[in-house]
Amino acid sequence: MRRLGGRYHLLLVGSSMPTTVPDNVTVIDEFCPAAQVARLLASADALLHAGDQETFGLVILEAMACGIPVVAVAAGAFEEIITDQCGLLCTPNAPLAMANAVRELFSQGSAVLGQRARRHVEQHYAWDTVVNSLLGHYHAVLGSHYPRVANG
Repeated sequence: MRRLGGRYHLLLVGSSMPTTVPDNVTVIDEFCPAAQVARLLASADALLHAGDQETFGLVILEAMACGIPVVAVAAGAFEEIITDQCGLLCTPNAPLAMANAVRELFSQGSAVLGQRARRHVEQHYAWDTVVNSLLGHYHAVLGSHYPRVANG
């Protein structure tokens, strides 16, 4: 955030957050109820995720479903979820790369990327799509066919 400067502001939410942060960072160092997290997420212009051990990416999908574009590291599930149409990936453990990705995201127009992110989640991560994919994997392992879940 020091590299980005005062034009940008980061809100860190969750338990065990750092206590010493730059002036353009606000910390909510506690576990927050779902309703509060939803309000905070809905108020954001973008979601930044620097973790490199994420196996599913639920917080990324939740942000994208809210129309929030994402900057995340190119690791774990993020490489499968985030396309250049709805967010940006950067090198893990590289603060300058993340800062540059944040600048790039806002130069492209975060609102447009957010709209694309929502469409991407609706097309690829709706429950019917996820369940059909999961059932397809199970049936492939079993060597059988299965009826698809009806969209609707």
